[in-house]
This record gives sequence, structure tokens and C-alpha cells, in this order.
Amino acid sequence: MSEVAVKTAKPTRQRKDVVPPENLTSDMSLFDYLSQCQPPLDQKIIDIACSQNQVPPELKKEAAQEIRMMWFTLSPDTAKYKPGQIAAYAHRMAGHAALRLRRELGSSVRLPGSAFRKRKDGSSYVTPGVLAAALEWDKLEGWFQTDGGEGADSGMAPEGLPDGLGLNPLMAADGEPAIEEDEDQAMRDERQELLERHRDDLTPRQFTIMGSLIGGSSFDDVMKEHGIKNGVLMREVAIISSIVGVLD
Repeated sequence: MSEVAVKTAKPTRQRKDVVPPENLTSDMSLFDYLSQCQPPLDQKIIDIACSQNQVPPELKKEAAQEIRMMWFTLSPDTAKYKPGQIAAYAHRMAGHAALRLRRELGSSVRLPGSAFRKRKDGSSYVTPGVLAAALEWDKLEGWFQTDGGEGADSGMAPEGLPDGLGLNPLMAADGEPAIEEDEDQAMRDERQELLERHRDDLTPRQFTIMGSLIGGSSFDDVMKEHGIKNGVLMREVAIISSIVGVLD
């Protein structure tokens, strides 16, 4: 190689070795391991997985949340595998999670192939109505609409007090209300306070959706406000429920 070629050749970039976390514990999750490496690997792997699986920009936050939740359920075998091998495994699992989310939220509704195949007699292999569990919209939406849904008018006894035993402590002897209290507003305030405690665990859209529902907005109003479909809204509500636990 000539002297000119040697001078113009680009220097090879040295890849830095990943330093594992200093304090390794037996109950450490894969997410904790990746985030405590030097340099941290969690966000880098998430960005690569989203890019490789062509996750739309508007779904990247949801994909990142899904990947982190999946990592929390896994534990690295630090005694058997090196940091690079653990990172490669985390990248593969992140790719699966990103692809699954892109298909579920970024694609049209998918139906099994058996739903379109027919028997010789013309009947379908799949009975209509069993392709997916029916959603009880009125029942689920009624949880957020507190007006008339709970309390004495609904026929439900207060928690911890069997129906028909003694008098309501808020009722006078003549049966007239002794204390005026907006139970619906108190319930909304309690749910909003619970939501605020989990603000950092939710994406901005999830927090806004739950706040609107608690405030009295209907599913149709929320879908119009955010420009999303029923399936996307129901998935967001399911994720929020798994984190906040308000639907338990």
C-alpha cells in the first residue's frame, strides 16, 4: 500500500466494551441489568428494535413501554453468559415485542384464515361470534360514568355494611339525609388521585385518555379527540388497567 493510501485510509472505529452492572443480584430483571450497564443499553436496543421493525413514530412510546414491561419479566443469567450475549438476547426479544405491537396497533384487524374457509356443505369452520370475546361497552364505560352507578340508588350496600343492618350513619332518625355530600365527585377525585400517582408509568396519551374517561367523557369522545379506533382505545385502557389497577 502506498504512503498516500495509508494517510487517506479511515481509521477503524474501536468498539467500546460493555461494562456490566457493579451490583449484580439474583432478583435483577433484564431491564435493570441493561439500564445499569456502562454505557446503558436499554434505550439503544429499543431504538434499534423499533427501527428494524418499522414501528411508526406515533407508536414508538407504546413500543418502548411494551419492551420494558417484557424485560421486567425476564432475568439474565450473568454466571453463564457475557454482557454481549445478554444484550443480543434482549435485542431479539425487543424485536419480537416491537413487531407484535406494530401488528396489533399499526395494522388493520386480523382474522384467522379458518374464518374464511368453508366445509363441503358450505358451513364455516368457525362459529360466528367466537373469533373474539364480545366487549361489554356499556358495562366498561359505566365504570367511568359514576352518576347513578353506585350508592344507595343502585341497590348496592356500602362496603363492609350488610344491606338492611342498622341505619346509614349519614341518615338522621327520621330518614332524612343529615350530611350533603357529592359522592360522585368524591369518587372521581379519588380515581384522579390514583391516576396522578402513576403519571410517570404512563405515556402522555394514556394519562390523558384515563383523565378524560374519569372526568366523564365517553369512549366516542375520547376516540374523536385522539383520532384513534376502538381497538387502540381498548388496548390503551387494558395497559392502563394493568399498571394503575383501577379496573380491578
